[in-house]
Amino acid sequence: MPVRQWRPPSHPGFDLVPLVIDPVTIPDPNGPAAATAGPELAVLAVLTGALDLNQDSARRLVLASLANLDDSRLATYTVLVRSAVSESARQALEDLMTTKFRDTFVDRLLAEGEAKGEAKGEARTILRVLAARGLEAPADVRERVLSCTDVSQLDIWADKAVTAASLEEVFGS
Repeated sequence: MPVRQWRPPSHPGFDLVPLVIDPVTIPDPNGPAAATAGPELAVLAVLTGALDLNQDSARRLVLASLANLDDSRLATYTVLVRSAVSESARQALEDLMTTKFRDTFVDRLLAEGEAKGEAKGEARTILRVLAARGLEAPADVRERVLSCTDVSQLDIWADKAVTAASLEEVFGS
């Protein structure tokens, strides 16, 4: 009995040509595709071996492309990059991060933390001023004030809290 070879169903006249991404076919992370794909393209280039992180220029390119990502994407992409490179490349990458690129990342985190701290302190001060003036804020107003991270809005409330005769004058209806 002859052996039948299985063939997937196909559409007549349709030839499927799969796209292959490997070190030879990946777009150059320095080229025009990087403008739209930036960090994803750099990570893909590392994963496929198109970028060799044993080279300083490649490490700098990858770190520069990841520099402005949100924390979630940065964490994910960092894990992917670190898992795809040799121990020596990983160490060189981390050394570079702790010098030049660390400053940018740490400065951004410090600025974010400072802004959150400033907002939190101002929110607590607003509630203390209101309480000292006999205007106790109910739970929903307290939550609204404490969850606000817009310092300019907190400044407006703080200015009103000093002279307002009621909570409505501070926060509106």
